[in-house]
Amino acid sequence: MRTSIVCMIILYFPGNLLAQDQSQAPLDSSLSSIRAFVQISESIATSGQIGLQHIPTIKGAGYDLVINLAPARKQMNGEEAYAAVEAGLAYIQIPVDFKKPALRDLEFFFDVMDANRDRNVFVHCFANMRVSSFIYLYRVLRLGHSRKEAQLALSQVWEPNEDWRLFIDGALQSNDR
Repeated sequence: MRTSIVCMIILYFPGNLLAQDQSQAPLDSSLSSIRAFVQISESIATSGQIGLQHIPTIKGAGYDLVINLAPARKQMNGEEAYAAVEAGLAYIQIPVDFKKPALRDLEFFFDVMDANRDRNVFVHCFANMRVSSFIYLYRVLRLGHSRKEAQLALSQVWEPNEDWRLFIDGALQSNDR
């Protein structure tokens, strides 16, 4: 009787492991698998939310700094920041309120980008909407790109809603003064 129990356990256990292995397929870690990934230049890329599996790929692609413009989420951002720093990336989070973007957040973002012009920078938020708008303004106001050229990357991600259009226009006008 003992032999048959052992035999049943041995026959049952490997089948159970096989089922677990099939359900845990490796996650795609390519840059192209990240929501709304946009390569702006050789040194700047943007995207929506990255997964922990993307961090080694971001590092391997030559990026030195990850900037997260999404509001803080205790578990997600803590794990992301830890994994980024552990991988050898610098990590900065600027929590931008999607419903009420602030010029002070934009200025802080500009300061971080200016201070890191010698680095390859990967900027993300949840859907790349905050980021694409901030990058649009950075390219126009700090890097001197034409609005038309910068608009191409912004349009790849979204057409800013009224709140963001007002924010972008306000930032452009405040710079014209």
